[in-house]
Amino acid sequence: MPPARPATRFTLSWPTVTGQKNHPAHRLALAHSRGDSVTTRQQTPWGGTFLRGFLPGLHQLPADLCAGEVWELSLAAERPSFLRDGSALAEWARSVRTKPEPSLLLKWLDSDDWLSLQVHPAEPENGVGKVECWYVVRAEHNATLYAGVKPELGRDDFEAAMQRGLVTDCLQAFHPQAGDVFLIDTGTPHALGPGISVLELQRTAPGDAGTTLRFWDWNRRYDGDGRPSGSGAARPLHLPAALAATRWQSRASLHARLPRAQATEGHAVLEVLIGAAGAPRHGASAVPEPGSIRLCDEAGGASGCLPRLSHAELTLARAYGSGSVRWTPSWPWSSLTVMRGRLTVETSEGEKTLERGQSALLHAEQDIVLNLDEAEVVLGSTAPVDTPGPVDTPS
Repeated sequence: MPPARPATRFTLSWPTVTGQKNHPAHRLALAHSRGDSVTTRQQTPWGGTFLRGFLPGLHQLPADLCAGEVWELSLAAERPSFLRDGSALAEWARSVRTKPEPSLLLKWLDSDDWLSLQVHPAEPENGVGKVECWYVVRAEHNATLYAGVKPELGRDDFEAAMQRGLVTDCLQAFHPQAGDVFLIDTGTPHALGPGISVLELQRTAPGDAGTTLRFWDWNRRYDGDGRPSGSGAARPLHLPAALAATRWQSRASLHARLPRAQATEGHAVLEVLIGAAGAPRHGASAVPEPGSIRLCDEAGGASGCLPRLSHAELTLARAYGSGSVRWTPSWPWSSLTVMRGRLTVETSEGEKTLERGQSALLHAEQDIVLNLDEAEVVLGSTAPVDTPGPVDTPS
């Protein structure tokens, strides 16, 4: 048997970029989390209290706030996001560019109980399937999530297991760690378990929150306030439609784990977590650029990496350390989220700074320099709904 192919790694170091201006087309809007960005207990009764302490805009809310979801970057009418001046994020996006419209929805999720077992159809009524990914912010010891049906099992096995109350035996179980990435494509059954917080990037139709179908909700009932109650009502299920939407016997990779590199003083590291399928690179290249770049190849390798993920409609990267990195979004609209430290971005409207727990919607059609100060930043980009594939930027 030939030896395992090692993971591909680019470790490139250059001095911090100083005095360099970005292209004038770059525009950035800093979202402001607030109380109406949070789902109610009735909507997400499984929610926890972690996000109140983590997100600056929620610090003033009640200490026992049940915040299952915070819609951080949303143009959806049902729960829109706002800027610090109170204006709607959707209005700002329209003022920047009318076409293509942003096709991303960014949420924080925090689970104190199991989310329902659910799936997003590839062809819902609006014609745009919801692809999403999770970047794990925290995970308690032995916390569990489910993603995907075991590849050797089909629909008949799954339905038989549901009738016996053993549906979880058919699912792939994972014990996540902070920094892990999960790619949840359309047709993939999934459920977060207790003690997990994630940043969730979704690709949806502009202004739409996508379609979610529930298989199972753990036989729970809730009262009118969203609290567990044996005499309460169960949440609605969509079993026939969910079964029809499921991708059976799929062997697609779902999980990536890339151990952090040691960033040297004055330099930052940029890592590709979900690459643009069909393009040679996303957000990084093996040519001289500021910062450091690391990639896992598709085979993983013996370095502790799991296989690198890729998708034609969604990409994800991570930058950390102190210094500058040059990032090339795959599509015009992207998200920036700071997990720790401080991020500074030079835009056509001046210098913008983001702190821990803050996110911004970015419009940029060319590469952009990110200046990190002991920071960790998650960078996402989604394809416009009228564009089938990623921009193929030459290396």
